[in-house]
Order: sequence, then C-alpha cells, then structure tokens
Amino acid sequence: MPVRCPTCQSTIPVDDVDLSTRLGKCRGCNSVFELGAQVVTASPAAPLVPPRGYAFETPASGESMYRDDARGKKALVITRRWFRYVALFLLLFCIVWDGFLLTWYVGGLTQGAPFFFQIFPLVHVAVGIGLTYYTASLFLNRSRIELSAEHLNVSHGPLPWPGVKALPLASVRGVKVGPDRRWWMQNRNQAMWAVFVETEAEVKPVVRLLDEDGARFVGTAVARALELPDPA
Repeated sequence: MPVRCPTCQSTIPVDDVDLSTRLGKCRGCNSVFELGAQVVTASPAAPLVPPRGYAFETPASGESMYRDDARGKKALVITRRWFRYVALFLLLFCIVWDGFLLTWYVGGLTQGAPFFFQIFPLVHVAVGIGLTYYTASLFLNRSRIELSAEHLNVSHGPLPWPGVKALPLASVRGVKVGPDRRWWMQNRNQAMWAVFVETEAEVKPVVRLLDEDGARFVGTAVARALELPDPA
C-alpha cells in the first residue's frame, strides 16, 4: 500500500520513508509526518528452540539453523533422539524375559528334553526378539529429517526401521501439524502427532512423532525453510 502525505495527499517515495523512526517526508509540501497506521511492520518470527531430544545440524559457525547447499539454496537438517525413560523399564523387562527363555533352552538341551519342550515357547521367543529390538532402537536410534532444494528426506538409524521417505518438494503448497488420525484409531490411549505437507492433490503425513511439541517444532522449521507460513 502506498504511503501518502496527510497534508497534500501526494504519494511518498520509498526513499523518503524511515521505518526505524516511523517518519515520512513529503517533497511536494515539505511536510514531515508520522507514518502511523499507513505502514504496519510485521513482527519478526520467534526463534525456534528445539524441544528436548531434538537438535539442528548447523554449519560449523553455528550461526543459523539453515545452511546453503551446493546451489545456494536453503537446506535444513533436524535430528530426533528416540530415547524415552520407558526404555529403562523395557530394558529391565527384556533382561528378565530373555534370561528366562535362555535358562529354559539351556536346561532343556542339557537334560535331553523332548522336542515339544523346545517348540513350546517359540511365541515367547518371537515376542522377546521384537521387544529387544525395539528397546535397542530406543537407546540407539535417531530420526534424521533433511530438507534439500528438491526433497524432504526422512530416515532412521543406525538400526533399520520402517518410515524412510523421500518427498519431492516441487508441488508442496503448505505445511500442517496435527494428530495422526489413522494411527489414533488403532491406539486410542496415546495420540501420535504428525507433520503433513499439502500439495495440489492431497495432504499427506511425512513425519510421525509421538509428541505435539516436537511435531510443531519440525513443522515450523520445515515451513520456514520453504518460505511458507508457519503451521497453525
């Protein structure tokens, strides 16, 4: 919106407007006036502070959460640590569970137990393997959310885990944050939050997180890197 002189209604050139003092000068009538409501300056976006367990991978200088890639485009890397305190309880449970199964099989094999004795706890063995792998993942794994000029890449490691994605950014029109309804229908005792991207055709989740603060942090960081409005 052009700035006008309140005395003679002339349009004021940009060079004659000082936003720091919120004053303007009219060359036509030589008036100096306050800009008032004619100019609304946007409040700077609040700096992003990573919640516990989240971190930016920044350049060596550490001056910004964003870094320039080889093409001079903005890039962003966020890591999320999987560890939660429940992992300590699961570790103790796995030690007891797996220790019992180990004792069962060692005792059976050394005493020449029948074949049925060996196959009876196979379901328990499968549960122990799965639970032990999950517990190890809580201690060791990190999710890596990497935004380049062309893709949003999501990966997990060092232990392999599903959910690896590479999303082209050419059609992204917005970023949203909200509960993952599909997951919630199956696990009503705990809400999982997700970061969604909006394209011309659909809205799809790209990063699933357990906590709301983490989802909003990741969603806001991605939106700002893409120069899109912050998610509501």
